[in-house]
Amino acid sequence: MDSIRVFLRLKPCDDERQCVEVTGPSSVRFLTRSAEEPQRFTFDAVGGPECRQEDVWEAVGRELTDECLRGYNATIFAYGQTGSGKTYTMQGDVDSHDFGMIPRCFEYLYAELAKRSGEWKTSIRCTFVEIYNETVYDLLAADDADMETARTVREQRNGAVYVEGAREEALGSASDALRVFLRGSQNRHVAETRMNRESSRSHSIFTLFLHSTRHGAVEETRQSRFNLVDLAGSERQQATGTVGVRLKEAGNINRSLLALSNVISALSETGLSAKHVHYRDSKLTFLLRESLGGNARTVIIACVSPALACHGETLSTLRFAQRAKLIQNRPVVNQEMHGSVADLQAEIRRLQDLLDAVPQATVNGAVQQQEQV
Repeated sequence: MDSIRVFLRLKPCDDERQCVEVTGPSSVRFLTRSAEEPQRFTFDAVGGPECRQEDVWEAVGRELTDECLRGYNATIFAYGQTGSGKTYTMQGDVDSHDFGMIPRCFEYLYAELAKRSGEWKTSIRCTFVEIYNETVYDLLAADDADMETARTVREQRNGAVYVEGAREEALGSASDALRVFLRGSQNRHVAETRMNRESSRSHSIFTLFLHSTRHGAVEETRQSRFNLVDLAGSERQQATGTVGVRLKEAGNINRSLLALSNVISALSETGLSAKHVHYRDSKLTFLLRESLGGNARTVIIACVSPALACHGETLSTLRFAQRAKLIQNRPVVNQEMHGSVADLQAEIRRLQDLLDAVPQATVNGAVQQQEQV
């Protein structure tokens, strides 16, 4: 099993009085308003206010993209209150070439595919959807009428969840992927609030579908799904000053994030043995079911503001991220091998010869390490 990993990122803050202090490469101290002792939180890694986009990529993106190329499903999503830097972390400022996680994933993915093009043949497709007011819309729809059509979330017989009728586009290069992503991003619901000049009013899920084939005596096929998720931020009406339509949006955002928090709590308390987890309480949790307690390697980038004014929301995010670290998924390589019985037996012998060539001490050490995990 593989635990969900959490990277904590602190937004730069000019306020002299702050509620979070970085105490180490993977730990922070939360300063309470009362006389109580500061609370300490430990994550897989922590990026302070000086953290660069490249630092986040190296800590999170490179390894997970490699895992996806090896045939594992993978998910990266940013979580935090509105204005904490989630969209900046995931998308960045493309115009100034200050690329975030998603453009960097595109660039690295296609660079790695070029290196192994002589051995593997890989095709990539994508979908891009948003969840706005608990309704799913296709951000890559062909026209305005189609874009305004509500989509239905379905479940396949094998348990996989998908958006029915979502447009799939073939991607041939990193520039293709970035162009499609930016086109879909322009269709996303955003608005200005008191805390954020361009506040995301919906959750967005950009999904890459990789299909790789290696031909030989035995044909090997790998398929993987890579979810890149930018969640809308939790909001307090008093802080954001939302009214009317914006207030309705905030209510739906908060309800879906509450459903996500409830799923995280259920999985962290009972693990994979839970009899029932309420994934269907929200479109968001239903679409991310495999990423939470399923067949995927998942990383959460928890974005917080250390400003004292964000004291309550920051503590809530820290607790959410701490609970998420307790969840264990069961990622497996999505791989199939085809060939005649003789070819498959020959492949088994080849792999056995490779295993026999490995020193026994190395094998025993790997087994012991796996048993400890």
